Amino acid sequence: MNQTVFSLKATARDQLLGKYQVPVSATILAFLIVAVCTTPFVQMVTRAVADASVREMLTGLLGILVVALVDALFAAGITNLHLQLARGKKTGFADFL
Repeated sequence: MNQTVFSLKATARDQLLGKYQVPVSATILAFLIVAVCTTPFVQMVTRAVADASVREMLTGLLGILVVALVDALFAAGITNLHLQLARGKKTGFADFL
């Protein structure tokens, strides 16, 4: 079982060839969803700092916290996709959700 690093990389490359479309797409989709959902709350916090509005600041921070929790769920889904790939199973967007 003593293989060189080059042969291990070649074996891994052959096994993963063509199987990374779903995890990469899921990662990009998760990033875009989180970025779009976070933007209004970040702007709200920025306005709250300028206006010294505590209520607007707390609302913005709460919104960012909720989006961060959703992002954690997306990260778990992406990790599940990678785990399925490592186990040699077929992956799909159903594994992401």
